[in-house]
Amino acid sequence: MNDFITFLQKLQPEQLPGLEAQLKMAPAQSIDKRLSIPPDVRHNGVLILFHQDRKSPQLIYTLRSNNLADHSGQVCFPGGSVEPYETLEETAIREVYEEIGLKVEPSHIIGKLTPLYVPPSGNIIHPFMAYQDDIADFTLQPEEVSEAFRTSMDDLINEDNMKSETWNYKGQSLDVPFWNLHRVPLWGATAMITSELIEIYRQFLRQN
Repeated sequence: MNDFITFLQKLQPEQLPGLEAQLKMAPAQSIDKRLSIPPDVRHNGVLILFHQDRKSPQLIYTLRSNNLADHSGQVCFPGGSVEPYETLEETAIREVYEEIGLKVEPSHIIGKLTPLYVPPSGNIIHPFMAYQDDIADFTLQPEEVSEAFRTSMDDLINEDNMKSETWNYKGQSLDVPFWNLHRVPLWGATAMITSELIEIYRQFLRQN
C-alpha cells in the first residue's frame, strides 16, 4: 500500500493515462460529446480515498441517494460542486466529511487525476486522491448518500468483474461497460475515473 501511495505521489500530470484510459469505460454513444467542452460548465471536486489493506489498496465508493437530481442511485466517489470561497481540493475534502463523516487532512492528499467532462450534468469532475490509515466506520448524510462501501484495486483489475451490456437509459440505447462488484453497477463518469486509476495501478504492478 505505502509503495503504491509513493508511486502516485511521484506521478506528474504529463504521465497520467488521461482521456484515452477514461474512454475505455465510456458508453460508446457518449464519446463524441465528451470531446467538445462548452464554456459554461460547472466544476466539481471528488475524492478518491485509499485505505490500508493487507492484500491490495482499498477504495471508498458511495451510492448516491435516489432523491438527488443528478446521477441519483449511482455509484460515485464522494464529491460535489465547488463553492466560491474554496479550492477544488478543499471541495473534495469537505464533501467526503459531509457525505460519509471522514475527516481527511490536506496533508493526506497525494495527487490528482485527469479532469473529466460529464455532458449530461454539464460538469467537469476534478478527481483528487488521498489516503487514510484507519477507517472504523462511516457516518452517512442520508439526503445525499444511501451507502458507503470499500472495493479493492485487485478486484477492479480482475477482468472477470468487467462486463458490457446494452441498456435503455432515459429513452436512449447505450452500450455500457461496467464493473460488476456491487448490487449497483459501477459505470458512467465514476467508472471512467476509475479506469484511469486502474491503468496507473497496472503500471505500478508492472514495475514491482
